[in-house]
Amino acid sequence: MMERDFYKLVPLTKEDIQFFEYWLKEKCETGMRGVNQSTFDAFKKVANGNMIIQGMKNPTDEEKSHSLKLMIELEDNLHGDIENRAISIIRSRLKTLIFI
Repeated sequence: MMERDFYKLVPLTKEDIQFFEYWLKEKCETGMRGVNQSTFDAFKKVANGNMIIQGMKNPTDEEKSHSLKLMIELEDNLHGDIENRAISIIRSRLKTLIFI
């Protein structure tokens, strides 16, 4: 079950961004738009950070390794924050369910 760098993000394509913007405007529940937008903005920053690290000019192996470890930790923290926020949303939704 354990997978190395499970949360590692890849750069977002132009199509990825266009799709998300369409979904956010047309399909996303109004009350969730702010949360989803801020989460997507965070994903874009992390994905772009990975690209910057990969494009570093003449880094030492130690510098590159340290930078990649920091990005992986940032990605893990981002996903952990999302999961923690989801708990309260799920609990709230469960309270509104009617059990037959």
